[in-house]
Amino acid sequence: MAGTIRRAKINTVSYDYLKSGDLNPVSCLRIAQTIGEAWGVEDGFYVRDLMKRGRVLMMADSVCEFGKRGCEFEGYVNGEYWANDPDGRFIKYNGYFTDSKGDYLFGIVNYFMVVDLKERRALYPKDLGAPLREGVDRTPVSDASFKIDTDIPLEFCEKRTVRRGETDALGHVNNSYYAAYAMDTFSDEDMERGFRRMVIRYSAQFRAGDGITLMKGADGRRILVRGINSAGKTGFEVNFERR
Repeated sequence: MAGTIRRAKINTVSYDYLKSGDLNPVSCLRIAQTIGEAWGVEDGFYVRDLMKRGRVLMMADSVCEFGKRGCEFEGYVNGEYWANDPDGRFIKYNGYFTDSKGDYLFGIVNYFMVVDLKERRALYPKDLGAPLREGVDRTPVSDASFKIDTDIPLEFCEKRTVRRGETDALGHVNNSYYAAYAMDTFSDEDMERGFRRMVIRYSAQFRAGDGITLMKGADGRRILVRGINSAGKTGFEVNFERR
C-alpha cells in the first residue's frame, strides 16, 4: 500500500549523547517525538485537538534498536517517520534515524492508543473521526516485538517521587522519562558496555507527587527495571539488551 514517509533534520545538543559517544536512549524517544508531533499538527491529530474532545494519546509500548557507536556530537540527525496500518486499537508509528553520513543511529517503533477520558476506554482508529495516513509496509527495527521476558530476579533499587518537571501537558510523566528512570539505576560498567535494544512497556500513569519503587535485575545479556506505583501495581517496565 502506498503511504507517506515524513523526513526531517532534527537538531541535537550535547545531552543527546553519552560520554562514549553513543546516542542517549532517553533522547531517542525525544527525537522520535519531534517528528511524530509534527505529523499530528498537519493532520489535525495533535494533543490539543484530541483534548478538546476529551481524548488523550497514550503510548502503550516502545521498541528501540541502536546502531552506530562513537558519534561525534553532531548538530542534527536525519529522520524518517511513517505509519503502519492500525492493528486493533494500536496506532503504530515508526522512525528510522541516521547521522549526516547516512550511518544508522537508531530505529524505533511506538505503539499508541487514543483513550476517551469520559468513557474510560481505548478507541479504535476507525472511530476517531480524524484522518490517518495510509501505512507503509516496512519496519525500522529487526524485531518489533514488545514482549519482555521477566525471568530475571528483581531486587529493590530505590524509591523516588515524581517531580512536577517530569510531567507534560496531560499532567502525567512524559514517555521519555521512563528510560531515564531506568538509566539512573545503571552502573558505570553498564553504561560503558552500551546497549543494542530497548523495550518500554507503559502500564499505568504516574503524576506529580506519586511514589515510584524501582526494582532492578540484570544478567550478562539484559537489564530489567520495573517501576511499581503506591498501590503495588506495575506502572512500567524497561528492558535493555546489552551489546
